[in-house]
Amino acid sequence: MDETKRFILSCFSHQRTVRSTTLYHFLSGKKTSSILTYGFLNGILPYFNLFPNLEQRKFEDNINFLLENNYLVQETIPLVTITEKGLVECRDFNCKYLDGLSFYKIDYQFWIQLVLLTQVVSEKRYRNSKYIASDANMYHQHLLKQWISVQSNDWLDRFMSEWMELLTLLGKDESYLLSSQLVGHNTPGLTKKQVAEQLTQSEFEIEIRFKNALHQLIYLINMHSETFPVFFSLYSYELKCLGNDTVQETFHLYFQKGYDYDQIARQRHLKLSTIYDHLIESIIQLNVSQLKLIIERHQLTELLGRLSSKYPKIRAWTFKDCQLMKASLNYYEFRLMQFYLIKDDNDGEDKTNISQ
Repeated sequence: MDETKRFILSCFSHQRTVRSTTLYHFLSGKKTSSILTYGFLNGILPYFNLFPNLEQRKFEDNINFLLENNYLVQETIPLVTITEKGLVECRDFNCKYLDGLSFYKIDYQFWIQLVLLTQVVSEKRYRNSKYIASDANMYHQHLLKQWISVQSNDWLDRFMSEWMELLTLLGKDESYLLSSQLVGHNTPGLTKKQVAEQLTQSEFEIEIRFKNALHQLIYLINMHSETFPVFFSLYSYELKCLGNDTVQETFHLYFQKGYDYDQIARQRHLKLSTIYDHLIESIIQLNVSQLKLIIERHQLTELLGRLSSKYPKIRAWTFKDCQLMKASLNYYEFRLMQFYLIKDDNDGEDKTNISQ
């Protein structure tokens, strides 16, 4: 079995019966609250948008292979469950830092600019102005020139110094995955295919490992912004260039300003259902303490205790069942309570009393 099929199979290791079609939409980056909820409930949220160019036909071919060879079993189309044989073939791809939902908009764009900036610095050191840019996109080049124009005189040396320290912090394997693709003076940089050949690994696995290393890099830059001010400046600049995030705007009004649902809908000229979708996407990434504050704000603690006692299998909750206990409950509040229990218990299947 090749690594592509093994990875897809591993996405079913939770052993629940799920739609294989939803997994395709999740991996290719289709962002709806239901698809993100699927990723959260099944423990694969870091893989969101992992393969934005994934072809549906190829994905379906892989699913059919897994079904035909009894690694998956089809309950009813398109519901599938992993088999005992399939569980044996699963493996951990060791993607500790992978965070697709947080970084899917920025990761590749930041990397493209980072490679280009590294090339610019390298060529400047050799006083060479006649070179072919690693990124031919004129708009990207324009953005980078604008960023460079506001940097202090010593930014080149600080940039290279920060790069070296970051590569050291990344670890040997992660450092090689990134540095081997960098472009510099008389250094073209390797393609992912060439890296895969050197490491005798599949291109598929290299892509996963590369994204994990890139997300680790972004994590380090954000966690230690004072240590890596040049890198943090570039990252912040790229984020700003992406423009406003409509989900973040909604959540800011809700969480920071304290607006209720109707107030947000009126101010943002959006339907209530859209507001709920925005909030569901936002709370997926919150920690237990933050979720608890929101639950208390909506006076849902008592209801949460009764629901968890009556329906201890948290992941199997339905909106209809929860509404039987509180008719005015909306879909967002239903997911809010469910997400809290799962995160608080780190499993959620056996949680029975959280009303303390």
